[in-house]
Amino acid sequence: MSILAAIVEFDDENKFDDILDDFLSHINDKKAITSRQCIKYLAIVGTNRPRYNPQILNSLKMADLSKYSENMRPLIEKDIKKTQKILSSI
Repeated sequence: MSILAAIVEFDDENKFDDILDDFLSHINDKKAITSRQCIKYLAIVGTNRPRYNPQILNSLKMADLSKYSENMRPLIEKDIKKTQKILSSI
């Protein structure tokens, strides 16, 4: 995910369009650590391609965190808020 997020800036052929939905699906990954990493990398994606921000922000808003443990849920919520703040300011 980190490599994909980093190369969005240089994606002149808009190939990331083809995988954006798959990337966003990891917001609700079965593993909390993968979810957290995805959410953090979405800030990079949206910063480099602001046209993705409405879809990213909507996906973050619709995230279902109920499957995560009570220990992990607040961390993921914090990650979501941080990414939302970054993308909302662009």
